[in-house]
Amino acid sequence: MPLSLPSTGQRTPRSWRVSSRRLAKLTKSLHTRPDSPCIAICSTAQGDPICQGCGRTFEEVTNWVVMTQAEKDVVWERIESERTALRYTTYKERAL
Repeated sequence: MPLSLPSTGQRTPRSWRVSSRRLAKLTKSLHTRPDSPCIAICSTAQGDPICQGCGRTFEEVTNWVVMTQAEKDVVWERIESERTALRYTTYKERAL
């Protein structure tokens, strides 16, 4: 039996409902963030515990592909709030 969407005036099934706060968070992460914070300037390869390029720890860099979206969101929120990584500078600032 094919899935049919509710027509105008019908209530959406509870399992399809998403809170507006959650929807805003999902929309923000989908539209403003790349899949990975990597900017191809990885200092963890040289032994730094936190990458100077993206701001992730060595463990976060190596496990990124197997992390859940929720885990990635936590990392993104941390590096966005810290804003110390090179990804938050301009190319001109990096050259100095």
